Amino acid sequence: MAQPAAAVLAVWLLMLSINPVGYVGGGSDDGRYLEAARCIVAHQGWCVPTVHWAARWPVVLPLAGAISIFGETRAALGLSSAIWAVAAIVLLTSIVQKWANPAAALIAGAALTITPVFALLSLSPNADLPELTFLLAALFFFIRRQYWTAGLMLGLAIAARETATVALLPLALGCLVSRPPTATMLRGAFGLAMPLAIEAVWHAGTANDAFLRLHLAMAHIRIPSTELAGAVSAGSPLFNVELIRNWRPAMGIRVHWLLDPLLNLLANPACGLTFLAAIALMHAGDCRCGGNNRYGRTIIMGGSSPHHPDRPPDTPAGQSGRDDRRPSQHGPRRSDGSSLVVDTFARIGDRRGNTQPICDGARGACAAA
Repeated sequence: MAQPAAAVLAVWLLMLSINPVGYVGGGSDDGRYLEAARCIVAHQGWCVPTVHWAARWPVVLPLAGAISIFGETRAALGLSSAIWAVAAIVLLTSIVQKWANPAAALIAGAALTITPVFALLSLSPNADLPELTFLLAALFFFIRRQYWTAGLMLGLAIAARETATVALLPLALGCLVSRPPTATMLRGAFGLAMPLAIEAVWHAGTANDAFLRLHLAMAHIRIPSTELAGAVSAGSPLFNVELIRNWRPAMGIRVHWLLDPLLNLLANPACGLTFLAAIALMHAGDCRCGGNNRYGRTIIMGGSSPHHPDRPPDTPAGQSGRDDRRPSQHGPRRSDGSSLVVDTFARIGDRRGNTQPICDGARGACAAA
């Protein structure tokens, strides 16, 4: 268990060997990113974006570099995505190992890599893996109180895809939990702003539009898409009820437009099973979210805690960290099959036979998914 990342990478390679999909092309997103990379290679360094895919330079530039060096082959197209996938695995396992223990890191990493969508994206150009990697990197440095670097990673995540801006909320909550000095928060804000400011200056000089990324992102609603059941008249894609109602649900589930995204996500075999399995494992392990582990609670919030991860807060170093309020491991067994799952994974992950690694690993898997 000393190196969970190595074991998880082996699982990832196994998943890729089973189903190495890679580049699809056509009108899908990976084809759009390839078009943008081709333009950069043709112009020997930069091509002014005309669509929002091309404006995501953390995605497009590594892809352009790969095809310029190795040629436009399937291996070259999958190289940059594979690197992002490896980085995401290493970061996730490192975060969960610091948060809990190697067993939990192994469970969380394995849950991520066996999620079908992760393998599908691992060899195909996409914005999902760069965004995930930079977000995990931001959390990695944040819990180590390296706020400037954490802010920089978050800024790069937003540059990879604008949806990463939602991470600003848990980051702000994390600051409230850890209460860093004002000067430290300003360093984090400077790190966050730096890549976005450089991008704005670059677009101002090359396209006479410092906010080109924003304008392209807001205009993508006008791009024809087979994912829409009907035309969307106009407006911003943000909180656009007409757009939400006309978007084709991935699994065809239609109840109400407010519920459809969540229901289709959970029913989607490409990723929903990870959420459902993690929730089931936490329930089967008699876990309360965060439990008595203050360290775990603050990690979920984006903060950090000086308490040792293996002891509840306020437990003296010389005393056992066992929480007597939790059901005893030798207490009454469940009558359903969950006890078998819990005992098996707990004893594999932790020699003491407790179920905490399952809880921690499940929370880590949920966070990554």
